[in-house]
Amino acid sequence: MYQYRLLDRDERELIVYHWQPGDAYLGPDAPHLHVSASLSAQTSAIDRQTIDLDKLHLATGRVSLASVVRMLITEFGVAPQRHDWVETLDRAERVFQEEAGQPA
Repeated sequence: MYQYRLLDRDERELIVYHWQPGDAYLGPDAPHLHVSASLSAQTSAIDRQTIDLDKLHLATGRVSLASVVRMLITEFGVAPQRHDWVETLDRAERVFQEEAGQPA
């Protein structure tokens, strides 16, 4: 199981990846994502509907911590803390995939 939370500087949750299998948890057993935002969707030619994404369980596969760290660096512009971050994350991702029985 895991919970990876991305918070803003005021510690408000922006996104959270969950995988909490078993009866002890209220959500679905499958890995999923919550996005702390609303979406304004066009539902017909004249109607719009607001969809609160933080209330939905958006399906994902299993997510490694290495992939979340890579996303923070490449998509959110977080400064890496080491010069060999690409190799380090690649290595951690290979271990994650091997343990999950997935091809590397």
